[in-house]
Amino acid sequence: MKIIQESFTNLKRNRLLTLASIVSIGLILMIFNILLTVNSITKSQIENLADKINLNIYIQNNISDNDINQIQEFLQTLPQVESVKKISKETSLEQIQSKYPDSSDFIEEFNIENPLPNTLQVKTKELEDKDQVIAQLQKSEYNDLVFKSESKNEYNKTIQTVIKNLAGIRDFSFQIILWVMITFIIAGSLIMFNAIRTTLYTRRSEIQIMQFVGATFQKIMYPFILEGVLIGFFGFTLNILLIIVLNSFLPFSSFTALANPLVLIAELLIASAIGMLTSAYVVNKYLNTREIFND
Repeated sequence: MKIIQESFTNLKRNRLLTLASIVSIGLILMIFNILLTVNSITKSQIENLADKINLNIYIQNNISDNDINQIQEFLQTLPQVESVKKISKETSLEQIQSKYPDSSDFIEEFNIENPLPNTLQVKTKELEDKDQVIAQLQKSEYNDLVFKSESKNEYNKTIQTVIKNLAGIRDFSFQIILWVMITFIIAGSLIMFNAIRTTLYTRRSEIQIMQFVGATFQKIMYPFILEGVLIGFFGFTLNILLIIVLNSFLPFSSFTALANPLVLIAELLIASAIGMLTSAYVVNKYLNTREIFND
């Protein structure tokens, strides 16, 4: 209990520096959470759009079902392929007729044979894998059985352009997130260093007296270590309040941190760890060099 009281007393003595430290940590964490949310949104949009792009492999006419099944089995063995769906020419025609009923009358009136080919609809694990699948199919023994491979009609090209732009935003935001984390660790450590160093200086006479009466290093260090942890905790709390307020104004359905408690726990642990380790280092170095005896 005494350690807690001393820690809060230290925070009050240097209230302006303490407030500046808390605000700095809170703002850095808030920026991190904004970038993390942007990265999560762009990644989700990419996955949703990528699901709409299928690689359609059209089989030549007069190819037997056995050969089609062999092509399908070959495609399923490729590491880039997630699934292969066989769509018969009859099914394709039914889909067109259900979407465009007038086409059915036209085909029946002129007694036109089903002009549509059998199709293998390939879903790849990643959007970029589609071109690799086509390349491997063209190099295989089944290339002559393929009438046409299409992955880039105008609609797909538009979506791919959007996905490419979103991927650029995602990758850029991820890089920024890494730099923000590095900045947070370095800046947070420097902020803690200055805060604890200032507290040590203002309490140098008290610390000297404690040493004269036989106080151990651990007993002297604990209040300062807790002070660093509290600064990290209050900075984390300020960050939570800020993103809650922003969440009601910005066009995000929810901040990633608010939707995922593990992110909040990780941020709290990192902020507290920075405060604890920096404080322990500063106080230990200060006491070991015995600068207080130079007063």
